[in-house]
Amino acid sequence: MQLQAKNGQWQSFTALWDSQSSTQAVIQIRLATTASAGNDIALDDFSFATLATNQFALVTIYRSVEVQWQSVSNRLYQVQWTPTLPSDTWFNLGSPILATETNTSAWDRVLTWENHFYRVLSLE
Repeated sequence: MQLQAKNGQWQSFTALWDSQSSTQAVIQIRLATTASAGNDIALDDFSFATLATNQFALVTIYRSVEVQWQSVSNRLYQVQWTPTLPSDTWFNLGSPILATETNTSAWDRVLTWENHFYRVLSLE
């Protein structure tokens, strides 16, 4: 690997190396030019570190929708959904929700790409 000259500017250089089963390494630092002037370098802050393995984690991405409405505190609401409009068939989205503030919300985890239309019913 080779760094490009940046005339007096410090450059950070990082390289990954897989040692496989080796327990020793030979590092060579060579100047790419043999000119007798203008090729001065300074090296500092060398470090060698192991990288943690198995950095992969199981990640689940959910498609979800937040349904939010103005509400009356201590009133029960039922959020419902249907795949088409107009519709005579509505499905409850979970259990009724007791509002505790003037704005209430519920989340729908949408498992398919089908349409979902929502309504909120006051149960009082």
